[in-house]
Amino acid sequence: RQQQQQQQHQQQEESRESEEDWLDSMEATAMKVQQALEPYRSAMLLSVGAIACFYGRRFTYSVLFWRAFRVSGWPAARRAAEELRQRYRAAQAAARREWPQGFPSFQAASDAARQTVARLQV
Repeated sequence: RQQQQQQQHQQQEESRESEEDWLDSMEATAMKVQQALEPYRSAMLLSVGAIACFYGRRFTYSVLFWRAFRVSGWPAARRAAEELRQRYRAAQAAARREWPQGFPSFQAASDAARQTVARLQV
């Protein structure tokens, strides 16, 4: 009887060791997969997000929003983006006219600002 208990105990130990080996192997494999997929993390998150948007319960609301935005919001957004682009180009051209050699250093700009403030205070 004692011998039978020892055999059972030994079998349990072996089973426990094989389970630990299996868990260690699974953990090592999971770590390797995680390291291999790390460069693609952003793409995977984007994909999961897109799937969540399109296959979620609110998909019909998303479609309705984009259709309404295309009709009513997109023309205004496009005009605003075009105006922003024109203003940026105008400011860029003015900066090139004012500073043909490039933008002044931070120190030079700071000195010019101090001189302007001093002139305004008089």
